[in-house]
Amino acid sequence: MKRLATIVILLLISLYLIPFTITALSAPPNAPTITQPQDSPLVIAHRGGRGLWPENTLFAFNNAVKLGVDMLEMDVRSTADGTLVIMHDPKVDRTTNGQGNIKDLLWTDLQHLDAGYSWTSDKGQTYPFRGKGITIPTLTSVLSSFPLKPMVIEIKEVGIEQKVCNAIRKYNMQHNVIVGSFIETSLYTFREICPEVATSASHIEVRNMVILDTFGLGHLYRPPAIALQIPEYHDERLITSPSLLATASQHQLWVQVWTVNDTAQMQRLMKQDINGIITDYPDRLINLKQQLFKQPTQASNEYSH
Repeated sequence: MKRLATIVILLLISLYLIPFTITALSAPPNAPTITQPQDSPLVIAHRGGRGLWPENTLFAFNNAVKLGVDMLEMDVRSTADGTLVIMHDPKVDRTTNGQGNIKDLLWTDLQHLDAGYSWTSDKGQTYPFRGKGITIPTLTSVLSSFPLKPMVIEIKEVGIEQKVCNAIRKYNMQHNVIVGSFIETSLYTFREICPEVATSASHIEVRNMVILDTFGLGHLYRPPAIALQIPEYHDERLITSPSLLATASQHQLWVQVWTVNDTAQMQRLMKQDINGIITDYPDRLINLKQQLFKQPTQASNEYSH
C-alpha cells in the first residue's frame, strides 16, 4: 500500500508540474551575464543594512558600499505621480515622520520627509539619525549613484515593471542587477518586457524545484532565473538542503539566503555551497568572511551562463 501511495503521489505531482517543466526546459536563462564579485558567499546588504542605518536610503547604501558589501538589496514602489521610490512598506509611517500610502502621495510630498526619523538601535532610547537630512531616494538616484555596484531590486507592486526596466536601461545596469518580486504576475511581466535583465525565481518556481527535488527529480526543472533567493528554513522545513543546493549548482543557479543576522547561522551557511547571504548586518558577515577566508570581499569578475 505504501508503494502504491507513493506512485500515486508521484503521478499527481508529475501531472501538476508538466506545464512548468516543459516551459522551464525550453527556456534558457533570462540573462546571459551579470557582473558579480567572485568570492562566495556574497555579502548582500538587506535594504542597505537596515540593522546599521536607516533602511533603503542613500545614506545606508553609501555606508554599505564603504563597508565593502558585494551587493545592495532594495525595494521599489511608485508615488501617485509615477515616481519610483525606494521603500519597503506601502506606507511611510514606520520609517519616517510622515503618514500615508506612497501610492496616494506625490513625490513632492515625500521629498521633505525624514527617512532617518524612526531608526533606533536601543529600542527607542535614542534616535541618532533624526534631523540629519536623510530622505527617501528615487530608484534613478540609486542607480546613478552606484553604477558599478551589483544590486538586488524587489518590485513591490504591480504596474511599475516597465518603468523599472526603463530606469535600468537608462543607467546601463542591465548586467548589474537581479530583479525579483513576491508578486508572481509582476515578475513574469518584467521578464517579458526586460528579457536582458536577470531575475530571481518566483515563489511558485522555488516551490516546484523543492517538490521535484524531494522526489529526486530536480534535474527535470530549471526556472528561467539566475538565482534562488530563499530562506534556510520555512515552517521548520530545511529549504537549503544539500540535495537542493546540488540541483541548483547543476542548473547554474545561484542560491542567496535571506535574511540572516545571527553569526552562528552565517557560519553554518558559509560552509555550504551558496552564492550569497542577505543580511541586515553586513558588518558581521564581512568580519566572519575575513576571519574564515583571510581575504577581502570586493574583487569582481564577469560570471557567465
